[in-house]
Amino acid sequence: MCLLAPENPYPIYALPPLVRNAIIETQKNTQAPLAMVATSALTAISIACQNQIDVCRPGNLHGPVNLYSLILADSGERKTTVDKVFMKAFYLRDEALADEYAKLVENYSTEKEIWEQKQKALESKFHKEIRAGKDYKATESELETHLNKPPVPPQIRRTIFNETTIEGMLKYYSDSNRSFALVSSEGGVIFDSRAMSKLGIINTLWDGGSLFIDRKSSPGINLKEPRLTISVMIQPDVYHKGFCTRKKEIVKTSGHHARFLMCQPTSTQGTRIITGDNYSSQYQDLFEERINELIDESLAMSGERRCLHFSPQAARIWTDYYNDVESKLGGLGPLRHCREYAAKNAEYMARLAGLIYHSSGEEGEISHKR
Repeated sequence: MCLLAPENPYPIYALPPLVRNAIIETQKNTQAPLAMVATSALTAISIACQNQIDVCRPGNLHGPVNLYSLILADSGERKTTVDKVFMKAFYLRDEALADEYAKLVENYSTEKEIWEQKQKALESKFHKEIRAGKDYKATESELETHLNKPPVPPQIRRTIFNETTIEGMLKYYSDSNRSFALVSSEGGVIFDSRAMSKLGIINTLWDGGSLFIDRKSSPGINLKEPRLTISVMIQPDVYHKGFCTRKKEIVKTSGHHARFLMCQPTSTQGTRIITGDNYSSQYQDLFEERINELIDESLAMSGERRCLHFSPQAARIWTDYYNDVESKLGGLGPLRHCREYAAKNAEYMARLAGLIYHSSGEEGEISHKR
């Protein structure tokens, strides 16, 4: 069997006031499981921050902050509803970018038509001068200059993807578009047999590495340190049949699932009674405002990502935790049966610390104080 630990109360007390209040407000409004709501909030923070910052851990360890989350829950738990709350800023941006892209494509089509007509005219003039024995050097030079300056097709930008393949998403990559998110309530579609053959890509994207994507019908693309956040929900029976039986060894030996923060919250279906209370969006609106600020900062950023360091006190806390976990992985240690998961805990601790600290608007080193 493949079991998760018994559910514990979600530690929202550890989150900053704005995030905590937005989670509580959204959970009250949607009556979705608290862990699912909190996961959606952290996913939004990950997407907004992943292209701005990395985190530098003690021991000269440098890594990204993007999160992978996997929620085991049946359909109808309102993940899509919750995601619409916390991802609203990204969806609105993507819609605006799509509208802008449509206008740019229209302009490009016009420019391309004019460019092609001018090319034909220059080629005709060039051939006539050659046949007539005239001096064609000036026309040849003009034609060469023209051919070297074709109109550039616009690049579409998009951040949030719901139902797509990894390759389909990464085709949107460019130097100015290196941040992506895969958010879906149908994880079974994403983690199908074809996707399972791309575990190496998914793992590399979590690790923050660069990769080269080979394509059959067009030139390959070199992706320099892109960032990907994943938040998917998959039905428990699909997960257990698919990943805990025939694909168990694949995901275990590759370290695939160890890269995911996983939860299986208790269903709230059957208890979501409409009481007639007024629904507030005060903290949801403030959360959206903060996410928009982070997006603007990311768009304005140039150069390398900023790496956040721990303060001396925070570094000691992180190191003590890392060493404690490490001491339990070998021999007869209590974590020996889940080494691949436990070994990632300290890194996730650093990622979450970096995300929370940066999204809260803090400056300087990551503090040990909450």
